[in-house]
Amino acid sequence: MLSNFEPESGKGLAEIRNNETLVEPDKRELEVEELRTEVAEVIREAEDMVKEILENARAEAQQVIASAEEEADRIKNLARQEAELIKKHSWEEGYREGQEKAFQEIEDLRSKTLLECHQMVEEARKTKESIIRSAEEDIVNLALAIARKIIDKEVRENSDIIINLIRSTLAMVGNAGNSKILVNSHDFETVAENRFSLASPGQAIEHLEVQLDNRITPGGFIIESDVGIVDAQLETRISKVAEALMGEAGNSGESNHT
Repeated sequence: MLSNFEPESGKGLAEIRNNETLVEPDKRELEVEELRTEVAEVIREAEDMVKEILENARAEAQQVIASAEEEADRIKNLARQEAELIKKHSWEEGYREGQEKAFQEIEDLRSKTLLECHQMVEEARKTKESIIRSAEEDIVNLALAIARKIIDKEVRENSDIIINLIRSTLAMVGNAGNSKILVNSHDFETVAENRFSLASPGQAIEHLEVQLDNRITPGGFIIESDVGIVDAQLETRISKVAEALMGEAGNSGESNHT
């Protein structure tokens, strides 16, 4: 009876291991889904924050303009009263002279008030644009930080990612002759084992070497070949995305100004 029991026990253990193997990917997918949900919530909160900032800036600008208009009306009323007073006292000395002087003073006050109003409006506009630019930069930095977190998690758990990236990069390099791939120790074994399948069919690469370089973060790599150097580190790619996004934000601000 013991001999019959042992194979069944071994089979049960194998089934348990298989079940564990099946559960693990589901667990990783659940973690990624939770992370994506967290990312969506953070981005939504950031968008709400930007909307609130813009509404506050718009309200402040309107308040500044309203205050400037009230001040302009007050100055005009004072000027009108002063003109009437000048007119009354200068009647005997010459009504025309007093009238011209009063009108000139009113015109000077009006010009000064309009200039002050324009300056206030321009200052309010610049303040609003500064707030918008700051909010856009904060959103970009937040999105990039989230992207770094997601990408780092994915490349550490899925070794196929770096293999596919190296293949596509080598395909763009073309006939590179002698080539060397620098990778992090986390990816070294995977890349070394697959190095003979990295080049595209018909691609002329005489010698392909894989070297360890822990200055490179996991998931990234550098290809050195006879035709040049390709920096495919994750941080390098993310930095290029950041520059592009910041440039788009700047262009958006300039177009709104014009």
